[in-house]
Amino acid sequence: MVRLDLFVYFTVSCSLVSGQSLFYGLKGLKVNLKPHITSQPDEILWKHNNNKVIEFDGKQEQVYGLFKNRVTLDRVSAELNISDLRYEDSGEYEVGTNTNNVFDRKTYKLEVIDKVAKPTISCQRDNGSFSTTHGNQATLSCSAESRQPQYLQYEWISHGTVQPGQKLTITLNDDNEEYSCRVSNPLTSETTKFTTKDCFQTKSDKSSSRAWIAVLISAVILVIVVAGILWCKRKNKGSNNSRENDHPLDPKDPEQRADEDGEAKSPTANGVSQEKKHLVDDQKETNTGTN
Repeated sequence: MVRLDLFVYFTVSCSLVSGQSLFYGLKGLKVNLKPHITSQPDEILWKHNNNKVIEFDGKQEQVYGLFKNRVTLDRVSAELNISDLRYEDSGEYEVGTNTNNVFDRKTYKLEVIDKVAKPTISCQRDNGSFSTTHGNQATLSCSAESRQPQYLQYEWISHGTVQPGQKLTITLNDDNEEYSCRVSNPLTSETTKFTTKDCFQTKSDKSSSRAWIAVLISAVILVIVVAGILWCKRKNKGSNNSRENDHPLDPKDPEQRADEDGEAKSPTANGVSQEKKHLVDDQKETNTGTN
């Protein structure tokens, strides 16, 4: 069996070279590259920017490089399935097939792109005017962040009409006039709506809004700080009360305690005095009897 490595070398002279087809894939998702062949090939080789991706030699297949665990090959149709797409997967893909010693080669171009981000719309009054009078013209600008802006298309939609372009000139006659900007790439699209009343917001209004937001944030922070201080004080007070209950103080002063101690001891002292008196009386009686 003829090896595909040799087959690729002779491709230019002995195969039908078809035109290049363009495919798009979303980052993180998958894409299928399917060549148009009429019968099952004996050998298949896929390349990406001249580097091997996957090869089937008629018995077994081999996956190469960064495509390991991310590609599968249909051996009947030669279809290549790539999952978990990355930006670096973009580029030229080439498939070579050998069917009964008839060689064929096809090429494809793959572009891995992101989903379209949500667009934003801004309004610029003519001559930089910020007056609130009606009837002036303004320019609406639509934009969307993208790694590949060359694939983005912009459209304005109003009253059922569609106008291409990233900018739109309007007349400010009605505050509630609504315009929509739709941004598309080959696979996805996003739309944002805009009301003309937003064009009448002056610079001072915007500054005032920012000032009020700053004041509100400061007030919230102040409330949190005050609440924290009060909580700490209450917690400390509760701890002190707990210690006082565990170790109560004697409300009596030292002199009072001394008096009470003296009173407690006085019965004993009286008893001793009475006993001495009886002894003296007995001694007197004894002396009298002797005389």
